[in-house]
Order: sequence, then C-alpha cells, then structure tokens
Amino acid sequence: MKVSEFEQKVWELDGIRIILRADSNDEVGEYERVRAVAQSSSIAEFIENRVKKHIGDVDVVVVDGRGTIPRRNSLVSTIRETYNRE
Repeated sequence: MKVSEFEQKVWELDGIRIILRADSNDEVGEYERVRAVAQSSSIAEFIENRVKKHIGDVDVVVVDGRGTIPRRNSLVSTIRETYNRE
C-alpha cells in the first residue's frame, strides 16, 4: 500500500491524521484494522501498537486539527476533538 493510501486509511478508520516521513508513492504494509483505536489510548500507544508494525523504520507524526504535533501522552479522544469534521 502506498504511503498516501496508508495515511488516508488511518484517517478514515481511526479519525487521526498521521504523516509518514516518506515519499507518498513509497510502499508500506497494509493497514488491516477493522475497528477504530480506543478513545482512551494515548498517541504513543496508537503509534506503537497500531501503526509502527505496518511501516517499519518510517518516521510518523500525528497532526491535530490546529496543524500541530501533540505530545505523545495526549489521548486519542483529545486529538479527535480538534478536527472540524462537518
């Protein structure tokens, strides 16, 4: 799966915007999740438990609705609240 497709799939399923530090056409593993990450998970847990195993050494950051990179101990629920999803 291309990096750009992976980022979009995470956004659609988990409601979290991520940016992989790689070319948008580079290949990474498939994101085969079927349920969204729990609201009570931290960003660090989300990255380590759900994302990293599919992307290998590629650096990843989460971006909130203000365009900033939140602290890794921020909760998923807090980050989701920053996006304007009308």
